[in-house]
Amino acid sequence: TGRAHAAGTVFSLRGVLNRFITPNGDAKNDVSIHCVENPKDSSLTGKILDLRGRVVSDMVRLRNTGGGATIAQCKLAFPPQAAVNIMDAMTWDGRAAGGAPVTSGVYVYRIEGEDSAVTGTLVVAR
Repeated sequence: TGRAHAAGTVFSLRGVLNRFITPNGDAKNDVSIHCVENPKDSSLTGKILDLRGRVVSDMVRLRNTGGGATIAQCKLAFPPQAAVNIMDAMTWDGRAAGGAPVTSGVYVYRIEGEDSAVTGTLVVAR
């Protein structure tokens, strides 16, 4: 679902911008953005998998300190809780690890940090 997280863990997925992406270069819904509250500024990794569980690509982490407009979008859509002001973003542009565009379909994302993980699905439409 992308919403599951354990209380007191390192991070929590606040929400996903662009769960349905159309990576065609028109600057509209080209990238999936996963907004992550990360109060301990822990190391995060993200992977995109196909429905058979094979890794398609790594996600790109944009950190609170250098994420620019993407982090601003996350903070606007999912305001951080009062005590937490560290918001990271994990992004994916619809490309496989080698840079080739993936085919249309459903993909699984998995974001991990320390002993926690969150998974969910997203759709690529071409």
